Amino acid sequence: MATSSAPRSGRNSSEENLYNCSGLRAPWAPHESAQQHAALSWKLLYQAAHLTRPWSGVHGLDYNPGMPRFRRSLTLFFLLLVALVPWRPVAPAEAAAPAMVVAVLYFDNNTGDRTYDVLQKGLADMLVTDLAGVPALQVVEREKLEKLLGELALQRSKYFDPKTAQKLGKGIGAQYAITGAFTAIEPQMRIDIRLVDVASARVIMADKVVGKKDAFFDLESQLVSKFVRGLDVRTKVGADSGVKDVASLLAYSEGVDLADKGDLENASQKLGTLVRTAPRFTLAQKKYTEILRRLRLAKQRREQGLGENETLLLANIERALGQDLATLDREAAHRYFGYRVARGNYHLWQARKLTGLGPMEAGPAWVPETARPDLRRHMAAFFDNTMTFVAEMKAYRKQHGVQGRGDVDTTMDPDDQRRGKELGIADGIHEWTFVTPDRAARVLAEFVVLGTTPFWLNLRRFTVRPSLAELDRAYAKKAFALLEDARRELKARATGEDLQTGMAEIIDTHAEALLLLGRREEAIAQWQSFLDQYPKAPEYQGFEAKIEALLGVSPQAQAFQAGLATCSNEAMSQLYNEVERVGRAEGSAGTRQLVAEIEKRCAGGPLALSFTLQAYLLVGRDAALRGDCALFQDLKARALKINQVYEASFHSITTLCR
Repeated sequence: MATSSAPRSGRNSSEENLYNCSGLRAPWAPHESAQQHAALSWKLLYQAAHLTRPWSGVHGLDYNPGMPRFRRSLTLFFLLLVALVPWRPVAPAEAAAPAMVVAVLYFDNNTGDRTYDVLQKGLADMLVTDLAGVPALQVVEREKLEKLLGELALQRSKYFDPKTAQKLGKGIGAQYAITGAFTAIEPQMRIDIRLVDVASARVIMADKVVGKKDAFFDLESQLVSKFVRGLDVRTKVGADSGVKDVASLLAYSEGVDLADKGDLENASQKLGTLVRTAPRFTLAQKKYTEILRRLRLAKQRREQGLGENETLLLANIERALGQDLATLDREAAHRYFGYRVARGNYHLWQARKLTGLGPMEAGPAWVPETARPDLRRHMAAFFDNTMTFVAEMKAYRKQHGVQGRGDVDTTMDPDDQRRGKELGIADGIHEWTFVTPDRAARVLAEFVVLGTTPFWLNLRRFTVRPSLAELDRAYAKKAFALLEDARRELKARATGEDLQTGMAEIIDTHAEALLLLGRREEAIAQWQSFLDQYPKAPEYQGFEAKIEALLGVSPQAQAFQAGLATCSNEAMSQLYNEVERVGRAEGSAGTRQLVAEIEKRCAGGPLALSFTLQAYLLVGRDAALRGDCALFQDLKARALKINQVYEASFHSITTLCR
């Protein structure tokens, strides 16, 4: 690139050429040798000595008698200064010192309260996060410590001991180990701390922090500062986790511990609750986000694997059930029954997925209308498969002269057992064997009409609505036929107290089924028949209370009516239970009438608005659950006409009426 030959602003040509007279770069250029610097220095001194006379030894440096004296003096000073500065080679920038490798070990709980054992994980996470922001430190991740503890079986060791700290520090490649102990929580929290040199196990710093447990952020800041000073690092650092108090730290630690154990579902629930109650707890937010990501990845991997396992297992189920049971020997017959149970479990597993229930939830869960055709298909398949199973079991016992319970095993081939376990439909598959025919018939009828899954399944029990009988009335008839079969089976095998208890279960299921289908008087007659036959039975009072509630003469129903007469707070507090009672007894027609009565009784009163809006919401919810979407939409429109804020309250159940 061309350069300009014009002199720099404010200088004449003689001054400008003083900077370039040697043809070299500036005399302090880093790449020059000592010889080059010496030669240039002599040349500059020579120029300075002859500055006031003509100079022809260097091109372009001409005598200028018009140069002001003070400027010639300043130029002379500059040349002398540069020439006399001793030459020193400039070395490349020195490499930064390697970072110190630090491991944060778990802190011991010496408070005597095992509740605080888990705090060690949360505090370790926080200290790792804060110390990782110090440039001079390389901090080992807590997960590496957790892995090493598992390998060395040191989970219950005392980490405050320097020898243990040394062993763990060496195991994860640390130069220094940070450890400590909680020695008190109340009335003030005290944490003793140590910094250990891993190579020698020497304690190079021992200290403590004391403060209120509700101001844990301050305690954490003190801990971080003390450790940084102990490592002789001159960096200002503080806590950055956002933890407010020990209660928040404890909740965080419990979530971390659940995640370490592989229970990501419960860990996400624990941390999700925490981040909602402590929105400034930034470390908890990061951990919650990480666990949600792990859950998504696990779900993707599981679904990919389950797709292959599901296909193989279903094919093997159909192959096994394609055999003629009557021709199979004992071992093959037991495998046949295992595959029969697995088929039923598979359909219930599919039905549960449609409910959206979490792993620990039991319902009742109402399935949206769009998913109900699939729900009906899987529930019907489970019912039909179970009916076939019961019939096959009876035939097998008769053919082989098998008596009693627990005499027919159910199993599958090992590979299919593994596939079934991964899907969640094969654990406890042998537990069918103790179910008597009458009990199986009653529980199956309960499933059809009430939507509650049988107790003998390995799947977590749940209740789904609408039930199979509500989706298809043909199955209601099958359920009632099952209940009659159950009565006959029970009377044939049981006497005395066993007969009484069994009859109570069958009659109660029968009555609840009738009630669900809107046949209140028949339901009352069922319960009354038991009261007449067994007046001293333990179930007597419970059945009597159900009859009174349906007739509206229970103490609770009468108390509500008395409070409604004056539109009182007491009546409004009992409204939820009254809506449920009236809905069971009279269905949507009864709850619609209840709304009209509340509007009439409370008109013009101080509680008219709140009582009426509450009635719209509760009765609207009941209507949506019963599938009466016309009533739901009517009550929703009335509520929103009064106050749009109720939109959010209705939103959660709107999906049931789309």
